[in-house]
Amino acid sequence: MRRNASRAAHLYRQAALRGDLQSQTNLAVMLLDGDGVKKDVAAGFQWMRQAARRGDAKAQYNLGRAYVDGDGLRRNYVNAKKWLAKAAKGGHAKARRLLKSVRKKAA
Repeated sequence: MRRNASRAAHLYRQAALRGDLQSQTNLAVMLLDGDGVKKDVAAGFQWMRQAARRGDAKAQYNLGRAYVDGDGLRRNYVNAKKWLAKAAKGGHAKARRLLKSVRKKAA
């Protein structure tokens, strides 16, 4: 099956605007990567924050990871720990591992 990234982005945007949590996260990733859409870091993080605030563990992890790496956001271990802790509480295994590492760096 052939992947049509621009069509996927369009459908994710429609669902995201209706409040679908996974679509908000997926659209954010596509915007941040420029996959199927023009790369738009500001809009990508806006969608990512919205999904993270609403409790999506994947979005919380992605946001925490961006704060750790300084990828698109200014490196900030306080914010990284906040979002990674929420993702870990939501069952995100990678967030638990990264949170341990961040706590050691910030200590």
